Amino acid sequence: MRKFTTSAFVLLTCMMLLSITEGKQSDFLRCQCVKTYSGKPINPKLIQKVQMISAGPQCRNVEIIATLKNGLTCLNPTDEWVKNILEGFINNGPLRESQDCRHQEDRDDI
Repeated sequence: MRKFTTSAFVLLTCMMLLSITEGKQSDFLRCQCVKTYSGKPINPKLIQKVQMISAGPQCRNVEIIATLKNGLTCLNPTDEWVKNILEGFINNGPLRESQDCRHQEDRDDI
């Protein structure tokens, strides 16, 4: 009986750990931007960081995520002002490019 209880405990622990790690991975396998901002251009001085996520198996869209003082904003990659901001960050500032997904330590909730 004791051997069965120990085996059941180990099995339940493994299942719990597997479900926790699988749940975290599923966040990376989807688009990060539900909607994109396409309004009045944002002053580049207000943008602390820009992250570009290339299209891939996780999302068919290229996603541009800007970190502002008041939070994260997804930008429309087809807007001309967004292209200009990207070019400026590529040349001067902190642009982070991800091919498939972000690592947990780099991820910010959107």
